[in-house]
Amino acid sequence: MKKLKWYTIATCIWIFIFPITAITAWAFMISGPLAIALSIVKFVCKLFRIDLYWLTKSSFGLGIFPDLIISLIVGFLLTIIGIWLWRITKRLYQWLVLIKP
Repeated sequence: MKKLKWYTIATCIWIFIFPITAITAWAFMISGPLAIALSIVKFVCKLFRIDLYWLTKSSFGLGIFPDLIISLIVGFLLTIIGIWLWRITKRLYQWLVLIKP
């Protein structure tokens, strides 16, 4: 009965929780630094009046500095959330190993 309980819990975690936490963790950890880097490139391009349409078309329209600050905050938050989700994934895996009968 103990094995059945463990296999049921492990199956539910592997099917539902691991894909959500692992995939979103990697997506956030990649898109966070990418958002930071591209916001700095966009800031420099706007500062030197270089028009890159693919980079400047997605803008909040608040100005150069508020766009930079908002993008940096969002990129930083995405990175932190991604790291947090990855740690949750690793802890769940370690917990499953510990409770294995």
